[in-house]
Amino acid sequence: MTTVPLLPQAILLLFCLLLLNQFVISLNSIGIGTYSASVPPSELDALLELKARLANSQAVLRAWNVNNSHNVCKSWAGVTCTYHVSGQSHIATINLAESRLTGSLPPQLGNLTFMSTLNLSANLLSGAIPSELGNLAQLERLYLYGNHLIGPIPRSLGNCTSLIRLELDTNELSSLIPAELGHLCNLQHLGLSENKLKGSIPATLGNCTRLVYLELSEKQFISGLIPAQVMKIRYLEALNLDQNHILGFEAPLRCSNASSLILLGIAGNQVGGAIPPELAQLKGLQFLDLAHNQLSGNIPWDALSKL
Repeated sequence: MTTVPLLPQAILLLFCLLLLNQFVISLNSIGIGTYSASVPPSELDALLELKARLANSQAVLRAWNVNNSHNVCKSWAGVTCTYHVSGQSHIATINLAESRLTGSLPPQLGNLTFMSTLNLSANLLSGAIPSELGNLAQLERLYLYGNHLIGPIPRSLGNCTSLIRLELDTNELSSLIPAELGHLCNLQHLGLSENKLKGSIPATLGNCTRLVYLELSEKQFISGLIPAQVMKIRYLEALNLDQNHILGFEAPLRCSNASSLILLGIAGNQVGGAIPPELAQLKGLQFLDLAHNQLSGNIPWDALSKL
């Protein structure tokens, strides 16, 4: 039987160990594997200002204090960080949903430019949504639903082009739906129901070509026609406009691209005329509510077998 000399094997093993050690040293020299649990002063100030604006009976923000600022990424409740090769940490998410928080949102939140998720839903927050949130170019998810926020939806949110989900439902937001929301080319879910919004649906929402869910329902003052551009969104599965002042569709449904629609709700509006026969083209439709309008005619039940 042939035997392999041990000396060359030992030399090869030693060489590999030296290479591995050098690789680890190189990684450490650029900050990989060694990172700070603290964040830049501007981001720390934003968190501290948020705490100063809020009150909570559950003391979830107890660890949020200057004396613990070196450990933001590890011990501050609801906060996670992202770590860069420079060794610097940045705020990635804030999740304080359902924490019984009261108070308002500070403009300093606009300093958290590396943040991807802000979830302050289902609290008791009041005041306006800061326009400075429009600085958050990396923000993908903004959850502020279930609060008492007032005022307009900031037009600056149209700058947050990374947004996938924008959920502002169940507040007291007023004024128009900003046309600038049509800049959100990655948006998949837009929830604005149960507010006090008025005016027409911006045709620019048709530019949100990845939109799957559009919720504008519940006793609002949205009027006019459903824009043809919105009905041409290829991936739109749910369109809920119940209990508004909608008058109908801007263009015949046969001109739409709404073949993906699963839910269509326009109950409690002012839609008149004949029930569109083109509903029969919506083969995937599973939920349809046309009640409490001024429509006449029959729904093509035979063609809509999934209802």
